Amino acid sequence: MATTNQTALHIATRNDNVEALELICRMLRKSDYCEDVVNQKDRNGDTALHIAARNNQPKMLKLLLKCKADKLATNQAGRTALAIACELNNRESIKILRGWRSAKVLSYQYKIRKQMFKTVTKASEVIFQGMDSILSEDRNALLVVLGLLLTATYQTSISPPGSVRQGDGSSNSDFTVGQSVMDEVNFLLFYIPACTVFIVAFS
Repeated sequence: MATTNQTALHIATRNDNVEALELICRMLRKSDYCEDVVNQKDRNGDTALHIAARNNQPKMLKLLLKCKADKLATNQAGRTALAIACELNNRESIKILRGWRSAKVLSYQYKIRKQMFKTVTKASEVIFQGMDSILSEDRNALLVVLGLLLTATYQTSISPPGSVRQGDGSSNSDFTVGQSVMDEVNFLLFYIPACTVFIVAFS
């Protein structure tokens, strides 16, 4: 590490040396301290990811993100890599940083979908297993209720509480136009039950 707190990752990124960065990342991924090193900050608080975003280096960004670079890390100015890319209108960097999902997040999303499918299937079986024995009037009432549930859950899905972020379509912002105003955790807590009810009612 240099006196300016720069690591080999910082230097390779500043010099746009893809081969060197690829070699370093390959070695780091085999270690237990990969995440600590790749997120090391220089004297300005910049990680190598900040530098790659500032210089609009797509290959560097992908290598660093695969090496567990934290895209939410902030420098001394309070800027994330995405915020820097947006300020400089570095479109390629913006697209990569906005679209990136870590392996942990993807695995978590897969588990949620799998569990939700099991829950919906089980709920559908419980609700509809005795459908043939229900009286005509009760069946009609149930269909009305299911219709209302379909309408309500569909409407809330396309227009979630708090609405969605508005904009003019430019990339000079730290959010995506059309993205829910709610944070990710609260959105999932709202979306999963609503989606479950919608699928059960639609079944």
